[in-house]
Amino acid sequence: MPSALTPAGELARQVDEATASAGPGRSLRRGSLRFLRTAAPAFGQFSGFESAATLGEEARRSTRTIPAAIGWSLLGAAAIYIFFTWIVYSAYPGPAAVAADPAPLVHVARAYLGSAVGTAVNVAGLISAFGAQLACLNAAARLLFALGRESGGTAAARVLTRTWRRYSSPAGALTVAGAVSVAALLALGFEHTATRAATLIIQYGAYLILAAYLMTVIAALAWTWRTQRRPLPLAILAAGAIILGYVLYRTFAPFPAAPFSWVVLAAAASVAAGAAILLTPGLLPRMRRSRLLAVTTAAARPRPRER
Repeated sequence: MPSALTPAGELARQVDEATASAGPGRSLRRGSLRFLRTAAPAFGQFSGFESAATLGEEARRSTRTIPAAIGWSLLGAAAIYIFFTWIVYSAYPGPAAVAADPAPLVHVARAYLGSAVGTAVNVAGLISAFGAQLACLNAAARLLFALGRESGGTAAARVLTRTWRRYSSPAGALTVAGAVSVAALLALGFEHTATRAATLIIQYGAYLILAAYLMTVIAALAWTWRTQRRPLPLAILAAGAIILGYVLYRTFAPFPAAPFSWVVLAAAASVAAGAAILLTPGLLPRMRRSRLLAVTTAAARPRPRER
């Protein structure tokens, strides 16, 4: 996808320019910048690690297992993606060349290890994409189920909270999430190539993830200020909010051209629709009385020191 339209690609382009202008005698700085160029595109690749939290109600000792799952997922995914991104960016002259290649890792594997390895990498990528889609559907179904449960006895809530009798899985929410996914896929039927359609879908998801991360960090900052007010967590969260805000600014300034501008507008409409859900009568009071939130808040509060 065009690197100038993604925060990772834009940052990589800026790092390339800084590396080129670093001047002689600054090898350490150039090496650090090249590493940043490798790490920047990987930032958007392992997003979604926090979706393990959607299984909190079904996990044993969730206040321990969920944070551990999120932490290890982040570390493992970051290491894998940064390593393979380093390989790709070492084989290409810059982000523009990587963006122009629809399957850079496959081409690198074919060029250096043979066509059979390139085919294996392609198959592995397909399996990985399929697994990621299943994980997204699983997380979305759990979120929709929780939303339906907190929305009261409306007809929509009854659909979202319908479960499979045998396994007690959220069948209604999964059906809705699957239908929306299929509709999004069909909406991009005007694209002539699957690669282009996948690029637009991934871009749409990337915009939503950035917005969700920013809102989550701001909410965590507000919660920490109200409950603990410890300097270190407040400083970390404030820095995270500033960094994400800058990434969002660099993503949309300048505003991308069509068809990516349509994707931006669609993502903005989705965020607005999500905010409008909070206007559902009685939803916020029920969420404040949620037993799950009460348990999570109690577990997160610091325990009094024993004398």
